[in-house]
Order: sequence, then C-alpha cells, then structure tokens
Amino acid sequence: MAAVSTLAQIQTMIRKLTRSVSESQITTPQINEYIDTFVLHDLPANIAHNFLKTTFTFYTKPGVDTYGNSTVVGDDFFDFKNIYTSIRQPVFVNGNRAFFSQSRDEFYGLYPLLTPPTNEVLSNGTNTYAGKLSIYNSTGSTTNYAILRNTVYFAAQNLLGEPFKVYDTGVTDPITGLGELTGNGTGTIDYDTGDYTIVFNQIPAATTYVVSSCYTYTAAQPTMILFYDTQLILRPVPDKVYKIQIGAIMRPSSMGADGTTHPDLDDWSEYIALGAAMKIYRDRFDFESANALKEDFRKQEIVCMRRVIRQQTDLRSTTNIMSNQYSNGFNEIWR
Repeated sequence: MAAVSTLAQIQTMIRKLTRSVSESQITTPQINEYIDTFVLHDLPANIAHNFLKTTFTFYTKPGVDTYGNSTVVGDDFFDFKNIYTSIRQPVFVNGNRAFFSQSRDEFYGLYPLLTPPTNEVLSNGTNTYAGKLSIYNSTGSTTNYAILRNTVYFAAQNLLGEPFKVYDTGVTDPITGLGELTGNGTGTIDYDTGDYTIVFNQIPAATTYVVSSCYTYTAAQPTMILFYDTQLILRPVPDKVYKIQIGAIMRPSSMGADGTTHPDLDDWSEYIALGAAMKIYRDRFDFESANALKEDFRKQEIVCMRRVIRQQTDLRSTTNIMSNQYSNGFNEIWR
C-alpha cells in the first residue's frame, strides 16, 4: 500500500474516515474545501513548524515610512496579511541589524510622533487657500523639512463655531507627485516643500485661522521597525531605497483541486485527513464520531512535530553571554 501523500489519496482517506464513499454523501469539491480550511487555518495555528519559517524581503521607498497589505499583484506586500501568519526577528536593513519592536509605547517613546498645530493663515473670506506650511524650528524661524505622509491636516471653523477639516491620504499623484487632501474639501500637498492648495466645502468664519498640523522629519537609513496592526513602520524615515529582510512564518500552501498535488510536507498528509474528517463530522453534528478521531489526530500532530524536535536536538541553549555576543545588542527572539 502506497503512503498517503497526494490530494487524491487524502480525499480517499477522508471518505473512509467519514464513511462517505459516494459523491452523493459528500462531493469531492466539498472535501477539498474542508482540506484547504484545515491546511490554511488550523494547521499553522496548531504546528509551529520550522518548514514554515522564511525571510520576507521588501524594498523601501524614499519618504515612505509605513508598509502594509496590498491588493496589487506583484507588489512586495501583495496579500501580505494572509500569506504570513507572523513577523518576527531578526531584521536587517541592507545587511545591517535593526531593532524590531511590537510595542507602540516603546517605538514612539524613542521616536515621538509630535504634530503641534500652527495658525496657518487668517480667514480671507473665501473657501480657497494656497501657501507653504509654516514649520518653525527651535529659534522660531521657518524651516524647510520633509513632511511625513498621513500626518497632515488643515482645520477651520464656520460661523457657528463648528470645525471642518481636510487631511492627506498618503496617496500621491503619479504625474505631479503631490499628495491628496480630502475630507471637508479637496486639495494637494507637496511632501517635499510643504506647498499646499485647499478648497474647503465651507468658508471659515471671519477673524478665525486655518490651522495646520504635520509631522516633519530628517530622512536617513532606518534602524528600527515597528510591527503593529499588520503594518511595518520604519524609523528614521527612509531617504532612499533599502533592502529590508525580516523573519516570518508563512501560511502553508493551498492543496488546490489537482488530485496529484502534495501538501508542503508529506508528513502532514494523515494529519490533514484526520483534521478535515473531524470538521466534516462537526458540521454533521456527529460529535461522537469526531471525538473518536481525536486520539489519532493528536498522535499525528506529534508525528508532524518530530522533525522540528530532531532539528533542534543538537542546538545548544543560548546563554546571555552568547546572546549579547551574536545579537550585537539586540535581543534574539527567533523561536
């Protein structure tokens, strides 16, 4: 008897386990749905397998500090939140070790996101304004700094004292390179120079100010990365293109519909069949049969983890001295 490894063989085993030998009891496409549900969601949650470890690589863009899930095919972050189940150390920027954090308190404690409001311009009796952001340094004089995306807003109030505002979306026009302002009006912002144009939906009340706020920065090579809300945030803000390499755990591959397809590891085959069969019994409200498979399911889970145990058998426990020696001052939590 051949070892169970292909999708067709897993399907056959599931039919035996669930006593569903015919298409009238459960169709093959339905079995495939149960298999993929288990493989894509249950398996990575149950098994911390070395095979799923990988290095996620992306390239920065000058002036862009935040990177996250994309729906654009070919983008570094295409379906990022679904392909990778976790992001972790080590992190390298052009080969240099960078500090990795998942704490906003820690990250913004080192790089405060201060955006003090400034009285930009006095109401001119119209809803249209243009100028250059007034950014003051410690001496009180205006200074030209680069402006961070998604931190700009302009606010005003109407005759009733009700506030209204426009804010930037972080999106730039591919031709002009200007950022888009939206909200209670429209406009543009030049992130490099601070030049802006605004057309509010209302006219600011007389003798009141249009107030602006933004975060300015000096670009450089990033040395710290925050992973939060499935996004990677870099500081300092990149001044050019950098290659970022970061540890990650991938989600297993879908089994698809081709009967010759194998799971990522053949060791997982019986585990997948048992897990999918238990899901089928659950949906039939046959909990007694589902419970009858639990013991074999747990045994197969142990079998799947044995490769990890054998791989780590000869590893020495890392002492504090070794950790400091090889981490160059950064704590290693790649586990």
